Order: sequence, then structure tokens, then C-alpha cells
Amino acid sequence: MTISMLVRRAAAIGAAVIAVSGVIAGPALASAPRAPAPRHVLERQGMYVAGFDAAVAKAHGYKIVTYANGDMQAVPINPRSGLPKGTLLVKASAPKGTIRPDDSGYSKEYGDCGDSWIYGYQIGAHKIDLESGFDVVLPAVKYRWTILLTDFNGDSEQGDSGWLAEDSSWSGEWNDLTQYEWTNDQVENSSYAELTDGEICFSTGPMITFNTN
Repeated sequence: MTISMLVRRAAAIGAAVIAVSGVIAGPALASAPRAPAPRHVLERQGMYVAGFDAAVAKAHGYKIVTYANGDMQAVPINPRSGLPKGTLLVKASAPKGTIRPDDSGYSKEYGDCGDSWIYGYQIGAHKIDLESGFDVVLPAVKYRWTILLTDFNGDSEQGDSGWLAEDSSWSGEWNDLTQYEWTNDQVENSSYAELTDGEICFSTGPMITFNTN
């Protein structure tokens, strides 16, 4: 084999090595995206009313009333102010923070994106007021809320819907509702809040039952 042939053969082998090296040294394949870390929600414990500060109440448009049976409650000084009534504090003979099961009720349910709640109380014979709402872990931009009411005469619905300004909570109030003999009121599972990250956060359906005689 001539010297020129050996030179050409060596050059060919060197080119092959460079080509193989190029494949090996090329850019690495992109790694698969990692799954998001699980989000944990801090469990909140209940709170109860143990008393009132009449001066603070008055400064914010409320007065403290004591009913004939000894129960106490903060109510708006001006009934047309739009302020909601406060929590009913039962008389001292009952356990702290309890609400009489015969004429009012409260329920809150927790989930992985927030909580939903409902509160109802009798305001007269066969008449109740309802309040309900939600708290969410991310701001909400939209909601739809429906409550199913059932009494001696059958079923009816109350609710609300609309847009929110990136709020972390919302509540509504429905007053002077007629419910005969008793009322069973539940936030329907179709009730939801739409969060800023696109999540549709549905209610877990808290429910209350009490008498309305």
C-alpha cells in the first residue's frame, strides 16, 4: 500500500471518529416536566361568641339586644343600614357558643380549595333569614350560589351569581323567607367559585335544619 493510500485511509478514519463524537456530544434531550408539589390547606378550628363590647358595637352601627329568654345578639341600630345581624349568643345556662337547634342552625364544610357555609335563624312565625358564602385559598373572579330550601309545603330555591374583583371570600343574605313548620336548607353541590388560576371550586354542600313554628 502506497504512502498516499495510507494517508487517505487515516483521514477517512478520523472523519468517522469526529462524526460519532458529534452524535455523542450533541444536546441532551429535554427532561419531562415535574408534577406540581401537593398544596396543603391549613385546617381552621371553630370560634364562638363569649360576650359583647357595647361601645365597639355602637361605634360600628350596632346595638346589643337581650331577648326575653336571655339570649343576646348584636343587631343594626338602623334596620335599613344593610348591616347583618350578629351571631346569637344563648343564655348562660347553655354551653358556650351553642345555638338553639330548634330555631337556628349553622354549618361549614371544608375542601381542598376552600370552605362553604350556611347560617339560618328564625325571625318570626314561619319566617327565617339565611346567610351563606365561601372562603377560597386563591382569589375568585366569578361565582354562582344556589340554596335548596325544603319545608312542610315542598322545595324552593334562593341564590345569586356574578363577577368578583379577585376576592378571597363572598357571602349573601336572603331575608324574610317563608318556611312552614320546619326548614331544611342546603347549599347545592353545583354552587361554585371560579379562581384566578382557572380552578372551578365547588361547594361540598353544608346543610342546616331547624323548626320555624
